[in-house]
Amino acid sequence: SIVKQGENPALGALVKANINEIEYPLLDDGLGADHTKNDGIYSNYIPLREQRRYTFRCYVKGDENTKINVGITRDRRSADNKRGRCCGSDALNSGATTIATGPFQRVASGGSIILSESITTNQFPPAKVSDLKIRKRNGQLLLEFTSPGDDFFSFEPVQRYIIKCSKSPANLLQANFYKDSSNTILIDDSYKAESNSISPLPGGSRVSIPLDLTKFQAGKVYHFAMSCIDHAGNKSQLSNRTFIKI
Repeated sequence: SIVKQGENPALGALVKANINEIEYPLLDDGLGADHTKNDGIYSNYIPLREQRRYTFRCYVKGDENTKINVGITRDRRSADNKRGRCCGSDALNSGATTIATGPFQRVASGGSIILSESITTNQFPPAKVSDLKIRKRNGQLLLEFTSPGDDFFSFEPVQRYIIKCSKSPANLLQANFYKDSSNTILIDDSYKAESNSISPLPGGSRVSIPLDLTKFQAGKVYHFAMSCIDHAGNKSQLSNRTFIKI
């Protein structure tokens, strides 16, 4: 759902999709189905399984926390798109001007679709991790991300995380990520700075994994990426890549 006032995106609105009288939140947080935070586009994954007609409505409510970002113009958005802004980035630049919208409510119809046959098997993979970060803290490396769920961003945890790092970012591209390579490191429990294992958390949980800094070569740059696998063997898309100099 795109929420705007004129050409300016509305931030911090409460947006819900109503599908056959069941409500689902739509978010502008740059996670899961939402590629870019604070761009006024509110999204979510909504798995539909039953053979039937689905009718869509969208409800938007603004309150004292809702603002429009007047710092983004059409030319600015075009320039941002050319730089490849997406996938966990934030469209609200530092120093951008925002103006309160005041309270408002809107309702819009999204039409309807027919699911021609029921989905009886688990065909929904975990959502892509789009906010993977690595940083140094207290003599450790700290790997951080928001965990997806077993089906997109469901609450049920994924079966496992696959986290890899390499000195060469090319080894972490889709074509190479799942290959065994002497130039790629699989981050398992032996790389943790603490004794507990790397166990998946429920969808939407913040995950922080402390890594043993001594396992990495000083002065070198390491690139990190990850994927998730659900209990049916479905794989998520590869995460964003992040890097750090040791």
